[in-house]
Amino acid sequence: MLIHGAEFVVMERSKEYDLESGGPVTIECLPPGSSGFDIKWYKVIDAEKSIRIHGNEERYKLYNNNTTLTIEDPRKSADEADYVCSVGNPSGKTSNQTFRVRGKPEFTNFKAAEHTKDMNSFNVIENDDLHLICEVVLKPHFKEDEIDFSWFRKFSNGSEERITNLNITFDEELDGRSNIVKKSTLIMDDVKFGDRAQYICEAANGGIKANSTVDVRVKDKLGALWPFLGIVAEVVILCTVICVYEKKRNKPEFEESENSDAKHSKMSR
Repeated sequence: MLIHGAEFVVMERSKEYDLESGGPVTIECLPPGSSGFDIKWYKVIDAEKSIRIHGNEERYKLYNNNTTLTIEDPRKSADEADYVCSVGNPSGKTSNQTFRVRGKPEFTNFKAAEHTKDMNSFNVIENDDLHLICEVVLKPHFKEDEIDFSWFRKFSNGSEERITNLNITFDEELDGRSNIVKKSTLIMDDVKFGDRAQYICEAANGGIKANSTVDVRVKDKLGALWPFLGIVAEVVILCTVICVYEKKRNKPEFEESENSDAKHSKMSR
C-alpha cells in the first residue's frame, strides 16, 4: 500500500498505516518541484531518540531518489513508530513530514470494576450495576495518539446495535511499566435480563481499528438462593429420616424393657 505525502509543513502528521494488514509497508514522500532536494529518512524511537535510515538495512529499503521508503516483512514490535521524511530544498531550508506507522490497538482483558481481575465473561445479578472497563495499552512515546472508543452489543438472536443510550466515560493513566493505558468504561445501572449479550469495545487509532469482546450473563435475583435452599432441604429431609429411624428403633427396645420389668415384678411376688 502507498501513503502519499500532503503539502509540506514542519512536523506534519500524515495518514496512519496498519502494520498488520499484510504485505510490505510503502511510504512515499513527494517534495514539491522536480529536483534538487536532499531527502533523508528517520525512525523515531522515542521523544528523545531517532535513528537514520540509510536504505541498506535488512528490512528498510529506499527507492526513487530516496522518495520511497519500504518496510519489508513489517513487525508490530519492531516497526511500530513514527517515520520522518526530512527534505532539504535548494535554498537550504528543511521541512519534515511524519508518518504514523501503527499496528492495531492492543487490548487488555475486560474488567468489571477496578478491583476485579481481568475476565472474558461476567455474571451479574438482575437489578445490580455493572461497569465494563475496556483498556488499550500504548507505548510511552505514543501517548499523543488519540484512541476513539465505540461500544456495541450483539444479542443471542444475531442482532447487533451500537450503544448510545448508556453512560460511557473515558480516562487515561500509566501502568507499572510506564505504558499509557487509555480506557473507556460502559456504565450499566439496574441491569435487566434484556441486557444479556456479547459486548464489543471497538478502539480506533486513526483509521486502524480493533475490537475486544466480553459476554455478560444476567442471573435471576433469587438464583443464588436456590443452591442454598436445596442444601437446607437436604438437611431437613436427612434429619427427618434419622428421627423416624431412631423412633422406630427405640420403640421395640422400650417394649422389651417393659416386658422384662413385668416378669421381674411377678417373680418378686
